[in-house]
Amino acid sequence: RRQAREELKESEKLYRSIFENTGTASIIFEDDMVVSLANRECEQLSGYSKEEVEGRKKWTEFILKDDLAKMIEYHKLRSINPDSAPKNYEFHFVNRAGDIRDVILTVDVIPGTKKRVASLLDITKRKKAEEELKKSRRDWEDIFQAIGHPAVILDSEHNIILANYAVAKITGKTMEELINKKCYEVFHG
Repeated sequence: RRQAREELKESEKLYRSIFENTGTASIIFEDDMVVSLANRECEQLSGYSKEEVEGRKKWTEFILKDDLAKMIEYHKLRSINPDSAPKNYEFHFVNRAGDIRDVILTVDVIPGTKKRVASLLDITKRKKAEEELKKSRRDWEDIFQAIGHPAVILDSEHNIILANYAVAKITGKTMEELINKKCYEVFHG
């Protein structure tokens, strides 16, 4: 028995170490949605200490209202059949200060229990960078289209990947007809 207890202790230390050091906010929650275990990254993401969360808060308290109904539905489906709800998806997390974070969630039922384990990866900075990149591209394309003379951008095989409206005007072709055509076919042929 003593050896079994020691092995159990070692196993628990191993799993707790993994749980604490995944690099993402991680929680274990019960079927009633109450968080039973949270790691240090969860403290960072939520703004609450583990003591304020564990056994006291439901995961639903951290979800933006617009995402809540969908996530509760997934939770119910997962109770019936763990494979009936997505295991990975994005949602909006609301922290203690009321800041909204973009998060990718990975969640599954712990085998043999009704408990779930979830990892929450904050992708807010990445989403913001993607939006800034899209805006920058739109701005650049607006400038490109505003050039008063014909302009094209070609790939390494001389296919038109972007043309401005001046090219469409002088060739009599639509923008769709220009894209992926060889430039020498458009202008000479």
